[in-house]
Amino acid sequence: MLTNAPGHCREPRARWLARNGFPYPLVINSGPKGPAVAALAARTRAPVAFVDDLLSNLESVAADAPDVRRFQHVADARLRPFAPGDPERHHRVDDWPALAEAIRLSLGLPPE
Repeated sequence: MLTNAPGHCREPRARWLARNGFPYPLVINSGPKGPAVAALAARTRAPVAFVDDLLSNLESVAADAPDVRRFQHVADARLRPFAPGDPERHHRVDDWPALAEAIRLSLGLPPE
C-alpha cells in the first residue's frame, strides 16, 4: 500500500486499512504516485493494483505504470460528489468489500 500520508500517520493508517481488509505493508510517499508505483511494480512479475481517491494520482500511475490496474475509491460518502473521476480510464468502486473483490478479480485471484 502506498500513501502520501505523513510518516507519523503510518501506524494508524495501517491499522485502519487492516480493519477494512487490506493488511498489507504501507509505503509512505510524497508527490505524484506514478513514479513510486512504477518502481514498486517493477519488483514483481505479478499483476499490480493501485487504489486512490484522487484523479491526479490515478493519471500519474496511468502515465508511469500503464499496466497497473487502477481503481478510484472515495471512502467518505460526503466527499464523493467532490471527487471527479474518469470511469473510462479508472474503475470506480466506493464500497470496501466490492473494492476488495474487484481487485481480487483484476489480479486473477480467486474470490474469498
